[in-house]
Amino acid sequence: MPISQVFEKLKAKGLLKPLDPRAIPNPLPITFDVSKRCAYHQGPGHDTNRCFNLHLAIQDVIDTKVIALPTRPSITNNPFPNHNFGRGPKINCLMSEEKGEEDPFE
Repeated sequence: MPISQVFEKLKAKGLLKPLDPRAIPNPLPITFDVSKRCAYHQGPGHDTNRCFNLHLAIQDVIDTKVIALPTRPSITNNPFPNHNFGRGPKINCLMSEEKGEEDPFE
């Protein structure tokens, strides 16, 4: 999901708000692009999806546990998850041997 969409969702929930608009700097920084606009800064200069300060603000929301990210399955958290949910035999490992392959341990 693009950062601009994350910002819009957090803004709609009242968890993040745009910064007050500032005057365009003079002289313009080398990276300033008049054709791009940032919704977080409410002004030109760069694209919302490439806004470093917005990335930091979203990370702060995550770090303060205001929002909880879904946890992904991992072998560290649960090396043998119960895939069959109590139905039938449990299979934790599948192995196969292709014909023509040599076993290096024989």
